[in-house]
Amino acid sequence: MTNRELYQEIEDIVQRHTPAGRTLEKYSSTLLILARQQSNLDSVPVADFVRLLSDAFTAEPLSFDEGWRTQLLPLAPDVLGFGGWEQDKSTGQAPVQGQVAVLDAGDRIVSSNPEEIDDLVVEIPEVSWELFRQFVECGQQYE
Repeated sequence: MTNRELYQEIEDIVQRHTPAGRTLEKYSSTLLILARQQSNLDSVPVADFVRLLSDAFTAEPLSFDEGWRTQLLPLAPDVLGFGGWEQDKSTGQAPVQGQVAVLDAGDRIVSSNPEEIDDLVVEIPEVSWELFRQFVECGQQYE
């Protein structure tokens, strides 16, 4: 699956589940439960990653734990957003202005000018846990 196909899969998941609605908090806590079930793997095949994202809209979320109020989690302030996609007739998306977040050759999220990105289509065979963590952080910042 390419990055563009993955993006479209995620868009489709959101469209299917938007009417039911779920807060980001409930979605994230459910995603955590589902991801824990895969934690014995070194990485998650991209098809399973997509299924995790979809199932997090309908599975039972974690109950709130008062201990969470005292946990401080680091944020990644250098991640500026998503982007770099090309104009698409079906979605109307166009390249974003300014810097965007992209994956570098080491699977790290880095800031880049979308006009300087040579190859916007990349194969994504699996999602490492580090990449999974970065995905969740981007979702928290985007929201």
